[in-house]
Amino acid sequence: MDLILKRFGSTPMGTFGELTLFNDVDANFKCYTVERPWLNNQSMISCVPSGIYILEKHASKKYSDTFALVGGTVSHFTEEGKARSCCLIHSANHYESVNGCIGLGESLGFVQGNWAVLNSGKTVKELLSILNGADEQHTLSVVWQGYASE
Repeated sequence: MDLILKRFGSTPMGTFGELTLFNDVDANFKCYTVERPWLNNQSMISCVPSGIYILEKHASKKYSDTFALVGGTVSHFTEEGKARSCCLIHSANHYESVNGCIGLGESLGFVQGNWAVLNSGKTVKELLSILNGADEQHTLSVVWQGYASE
């Protein structure tokens, strides 16, 4: 299954985008994303670079069922020669809750006066249900819509 993340804005309060699926069955799935601002691909503090990533199943104590991005300068686990590792898709409402990962929400809004995505837990569960129910490999294309800031 192919997903596309179209980023549409980067501010000091985060990088925001829209995530959609490319298939007939779940074509109506759409959510919003929050990431950290672009900081030259620095580990733990920058959004991931634009590009195409394979999504690999990931399980840890903190995130028991999710996916990790793999491709370009990003590896699933620490790997020599890769700038980044363990960039996950997970529940998070604002950029301070993601350390180089991607948070999902069903809409845009504010949390404690900061720009955010809302209903993150519900949205992540919905996407994981779709992805876990498919047998094929998943890819994520990350692009800038309108302008590139990296």
